[in-house]
Amino acid sequence: RDSNARMVLETLSFELQVVSVDPEALAFVTRFSKLTGDFQRLSGVDLKVMALTYQLEKQFNGTEHLNEKPRPPQAPKCDSPAPPSEEEENNAAEEEEAKEGREEGEGE
Repeated sequence: RDSNARMVLETLSFELQVVSVDPEALAFVTRFSKLTGDFQRLSGVDLKVMALTYQLEKQFNGTEHLNEKPRPPQAPKCDSPAPPSEEEENNAAEEEEAKEGREEGEGE
């Protein structure tokens, strides 16, 4: 758009290829982003960049490995153990009370 940018582009050691976004790819990305709830937070440029990415992926690698719609949310995986159940907490409290009772009896 300006003379400096044009000069930089002219000095590149490779040729840039300008590609327009296919309306079908833009429609796919727009629909997908609405299903994930992200549409309202994405700009027009965001959608076009993702659509172009989808378009090129489709062109060079196909779409068999891509999801047609978002996956249902899954519970996060974590390495830490699950928190104890109420029953386990009660049992632990009872064991602690019994232990304290034994220790008091030993001190007499």
